[in-house]
Amino acid sequence: LVGGQSTASAKFAFLNVAGGTPTASISANSGNIATYLTGTGQLSTTNRQSLTIGNNSTNNTTGNVLINPNGTGFVGIGTQTPLTRLDVSAADNTQAISWRNTGLGILGSLGGDSTSYNSGALTLYKNADIPLTYISANGSSYFMGGNVGIGDTGPDAFLEVLGTTE
Repeated sequence: LVGGQSTASAKFAFLNVAGGTPTASISANSGNIATYLTGTGQLSTTNRQSLTIGNNSTNNTTGNVLINPNGTGFVGIGTQTPLTRLDVSAADNTQAISWRNTGLGILGSLGGDSTSYNSGALTLYKNADIPLTYISANGSSYFMGGNVGIGDTGPDAFLEVLGTTE
């Protein structure tokens, strides 16, 4: 089908062939769901459906998913104007990045400080819900659940400093 919407009988369509932004449309197997790739580089779905790039539980494929801005571009998550190689933008006072262990929950997060909207924080968790390490750029920071060594990888006390201090 050229020049129209994809349908159940026409699973693939090209839009705006004669003018406008060329768009390829792939229809789904149910309802009003489609995937679009435009000539301006936008890859999206209709009706705010999830877009999976790479492997999923249905298609057990192998390989890497690469985002390569050709050495000159930036990758943005939550922003349309990234300023660094990877720019993650989140609402004030929220976790911008978190990492998890399947079945165990959250292990750590980077984001806004809970007391200030203009500073960052790093939180490391135990058992997915107990923050044991919290480092804030504006406010209190703490280390719990073990000893801290400065210049020592095996401290025997709550705080052990090797070397000289000034």
